[in-house]
Amino acid sequence: MELSLNTRPFIDWSQFSQNVKPEPDPVIIVRHVDMEDAYGIFRRLSHEVARCRYDVPLDHKVIVAYKTVQSDKREKEKEAIGIVTFWISQMSISRNVGTFQFMDSYFHHISFMFVNKKYQRQGIGTKLLDAAMATIRESGLNRPIHLEAAKSAVQFFRKKGFVSLGRAEKGSSHRGSSLFSHYFNMQHKFS
Repeated sequence: MELSLNTRPFIDWSQFSQNVKPEPDPVIIVRHVDMEDAYGIFRRLSHEVARCRYDVPLDHKVIVAYKTVQSDKREKEKEAIGIVTFWISQMSISRNVGTFQFMDSYFHHISFMFVNKKYQRQGIGTKLLDAAMATIRESGLNRPIHLEAAKSAVQFFRKKGFVSLGRAEKGSSHRGSSLFSHYFNMQHKFS
């Protein structure tokens, strides 16, 4: 019996793949949450990312990104992996207010956005920001959105259409975390 070096036995690979079940892909769900649920999620994610526990600012809206995976038991497991808090300006607030305080209340404001480190650079921040901006746009008030971006997030926000309103500021109203040791005031105008 002669064997040729070019002859290989036929292997039916399908017999191996029949018994292997692929891991389900995680589904990312972005949704508004009530404040009762938001506080615990926000404090946990802020601590994971910034190493400080922050609270949701008063009268702010909250959107959470969840990772949902279907398990073998047909149950869905949810894990909060990102959060954004934001404030929508009110129609009753006029730009003609004679004090400097109008700056905080006239403009829409993104106050915080945190994404679990395991899920950063996977589009979660984009989904959160897009959802917040869509909610702000639905308010019907065509006013700019302001935010204070950590130095590490400036490029992300620039890609989303935000522009810097000056040089980096040292220190912050969010003291306690090195993440906010320098921040940039940024703005986005709806077109």
